[in-house]
Amino acid sequence: MSGETFLKEPDLSSGALEMAVIKGFTILFDLNIPTLDMTYIGKSAENDFVGVRSGIMINLSAY
Repeated sequence: MSGETFLKEPDLSSGALEMAVIKGFTILFDLNIPTLDMTYIGKSAENDFVGVRSGIMINLSAY
């Protein structure tokens, strides 16, 4: 396709995506979850579900 540009690597971190999804659910379901708790939910998703050892810095900075 001429004139089209496709990215080979995403510009979005997994931590930023996690925080966006968590924030979306808090708005959608009118939940009151503190920011720090949301970061630990994202960390748990990466550590326990995906299997990636990560911290909370990216999640917290993405919020």
